Amino acid sequence: MCCCVLVLCCSLCLHVWYSIAVCFGVVLCVWHSVAVCLCVWYSVAVCLGVVLCVCYRVYMCLCPVLCVWYSIAVYFGVALCVGTVSRSSSVKQECVGTES
Repeated sequence: MCCCVLVLCCSLCLHVWYSIAVCFGVVLCVWHSVAVCLCVWYSVAVCLGVVLCVCYRVYMCLCPVLCVWYSIAVYFGVALCVGTVSRSSSVKQECVGTES
């Protein structure tokens, strides 16, 4: 029982950070709507995170090790957002050049 409480706390904490990453990524996708490639990669990360989240909720008490995989997915999403910010201008120019 104690283990489940600790895992639940871990889950709630991760959901806060994941929500921030999702909102940030959605804003980036809208702001850089021309750079469609960014939205595609971000969508992949979000889908991966959602699948892990569902599995994590279902097997929360049976398999706490999923918390580790969920953390990896969240950090990957955050790193992707940071990388998107740092490279947004160059990627946007590439996408614009490709479309024209």
